[in-house]
Amino acid sequence: MVDYLQLSGPLPYVMGRIMLVSTERPADGNQTSWVGCWSVSHMNPTTRQHQVSLLLTNGMTMIIRDTVSRLRKKIAEAHQILVFQQANQAYATYQYQPISDVYRPFNQEPLAFCHYRDWRLVSGVLRKAGYSLPDEVVKQLVTEIYRGDWHPRHLDDEWVSSQY
Repeated sequence: MVDYLQLSGPLPYVMGRIMLVSTERPADGNQTSWVGCWSVSHMNPTTRQHQVSLLLTNGMTMIIRDTVSRLRKKIAEAHQILVFQQANQAYATYQYQPISDVYRPFNQEPLAFCHYRDWRLVSGVLRKAGYSLPDEVVKQLVTEIYRGDWHPRHLDDEWVSSQY
């Protein structure tokens, strides 16, 4: 999921409506502070370097050691993960519900993520086995497997070079 959504570390903790973002880690300790994304109303830089003043939804102010740009990026990543999780949930509900006559559209991103994950897996297995195939060939192999075409391909022979 990290590669697919192009996220950077450390990853936010997202589970349902709980979205936590880690603040910048102190240089002298192992403690990490977490900020709830739903509780932040406004972010402003302070006069001190690498400090941010957060106005919380309950009216209180909190000062943390971080930068505004990094904190905004991490909160945006947490929202991106939340939307991805909700799309997966909607897709699972669509897939595993009793068949009805009502068409319920869903986000295509979970299906695209499944294809991406399978392509990465097949590509990694082939590279581990010693085959260096172009991405187009691997995608064609995955598509053939999706369609139920289990005919063997001789990847050592001229099949790869004749196809591409």
